[in-house]
Amino acid sequence: MALSGHVCPATAYIVHNYPFGSGLRCIMRWWVQTTKSGMRVVHQTTTKEWNREYTRKLSEGERLAPPPGGESVTKGDRDWNKPKTSVYADLRVLYLDEVGHVKSLAVSFTSWPKYFADFDQLVGELPPELAEVRKSVERISRSYNRKSWEEFDKELKETQCPV
Repeated sequence: MALSGHVCPATAYIVHNYPFGSGLRCIMRWWVQTTKSGMRVVHQTTTKEWNREYTRKLSEGERLAPPPGGESVTKGDRDWNKPKTSVYADLRVLYLDEVGHVKSLAVSFTSWPKYFADFDQLVGELPPELAEVRKSVERISRSYNRKSWEEFDKELKETQCPV
């Protein structure tokens, strides 16, 4: 299942009770950042000091809301560590795997045709704005990698059952 609308720290996908190390738990947040270079995944955890209090409250059965702040992509702040980023791709989405873990998947115009098929199978239906990007990326890929796509389409046609 594709996650959509998570485009900045304020709209990030929040994961509570994420393991931090040394027996501590934290809050992790994920979003997809779009720039002129493409799309990349950004994730960020709460700081060790904040996590000590969070872990104590969890053990007492309470649940804390994520702290505010951390909007700076270059550095963290009092409650959030510095964000970690992936590499850029032409299209990158977050999705939940079968266990409910956050994963990301990407395709670019240089991706092999099989990657597009795997992308579609894993991510499922995309929101309309991302579906348009997906079509554009495939269109460009087909123009650059004409021979690979012809072979892929031929192989796909041969494996499909006649109706």
